[in-house]
Amino acid sequence: MKKKLIGLATVSVLALSSQMASASEMVPAQIVDNNISSSSYETASQQEIIYGLQWNRYTDATKYQVGLFDITDNKKITLDQPYTTDRSYNFPLLKPYHEYRGWVGAYDSKGTLIAQGQTNFKTKEVWGDKTQVFRFQVELKKN
Repeated sequence: MKKKLIGLATVSVLALSSQMASASEMVPAQIVDNNISSSSYETASQQEIIYGLQWNRYTDATKYQVGLFDITDNKKITLDQPYTTDRSYNFPLLKPYHEYRGWVGAYDSKGTLIAQGQTNFKTKEVWGDKTQVFRFQVELKKN
C-alpha cells in the first residue's frame, strides 16, 4: 500500500510539474508579442524617397544608358542596370544632402552613341513619411 501511495504521489508531482513547465513556456511568448517598441514602428513606417532622371525621346535611339556621379564625394557610382529602353530611370537609395550629376546617352541599333545630356541635382532627405518621387529632366542633344 505504501508503494502505491508513493507511486501515485510521484505521478501527481510529474503531472503538476509538466503543467507548470507548459505554463512557463507560454509566458515569454505572450511577453514578446506584447512588447512592440514605438521606435521600431516609426522606422518601419518611413518610405524611401526616390530620385531619378527623365529625358526626351531621341529619334533612332534603341536604348539609353544612365550614369551617375556623386559631386559631393567626387566619386562615380556604378549602377547595376545602367541600360534601359524607357525614358526614365530611378536611382538606388542615394545619400542625403549630396549633389549629383546624372548623365544619359542615347544609342542606335549599332551601339553608337548618337546623343547625350546631363543635369546636376541635390538630394534632401532620403526617407520620408510618404512616398515621394523626384525626377530631374535631361535634354538629349546630338553629339
